[in-house]
Amino acid sequence: MNEPTLLERGARENWAPIARLEVGPMLGALLALVSALLIAVPHRTVVIDIGMVRGCILPNLRDIPQIVVLEVDFDGTLSWDGATLRKRQDLTTRLKAVAAQENQAELHVRANPLAPYPAVAAVLAEAQDHGLQKIGLIN
Repeated sequence: MNEPTLLERGARENWAPIARLEVGPMLGALLALVSALLIAVPHRTVVIDIGMVRGCILPNLRDIPQIVVLEVDFDGTLSWDGATLRKRQDLTTRLKAVAAQENQAELHVRANPLAPYPAVAAVLAEAQDHGLQKIGLIN
């Protein structure tokens, strides 16, 4: 026996046909809107010069300053690039030598957190008194 098809069965039971949505006209309208948008939006033709360096430019090694680390320990002991300074006069001599250089070295003062403040302040003041321009505190 032949069974009735779904369409025949729906016709007997008074089913209404399902409406189909045609997407063709909708896609055409969408395509028209996108193309109109692409035509209406102007192209970016402005050139922005960001000043990139062309080629390789190396700095002059004489212009790179030397770095001197002066450490102030918890008991006020001073160390110049790891060498302990026995007398305060040694610090004065070295500071004068650095100040006399054409390209002054950078003086990085590393103070122990337990170092007395007057000892650190005295070192900074003495470096400034001798004419050092590049003085910094580091951890």
